[in-house]
Amino acid sequence: MTEKHEKDIALRDGTTIHVRPLVSADQQRLIEFWGRVSEEARRLGFVRPLVMGPREARRFFSYGPERVRALVATLGHGDRERIVGIARYKRHEGEGRSAELGALV
Repeated sequence: MTEKHEKDIALRDGTTIHVRPLVSADQQRLIEFWGRVSEEARRLGFVRPLVMGPREARRFFSYGPERVRALVATLGHGDRERIVGIARYKRHEGEGRSAELGALV
């Protein structure tokens, strides 16, 4: 995915979020985001109460773009950027017609 897959979106409260593809440099931001979200929200968003540490975060980046895509919503810029939402799908192996989808905000 490229910059054409990025967009700033103004929310009703006036806050602007930036939506863009998840990149490997987001690993620590992803772990921090996961820590701010309740176990119940993680379970509902990703079907199971996934624990997020460095090993689990790497799994979000371990597949090629033909199999897995993820977008994040962020606030802030540079060192102050933080993830406030994620949506991800992963195609099932050997089957191009179905996928697992998860979203969490």
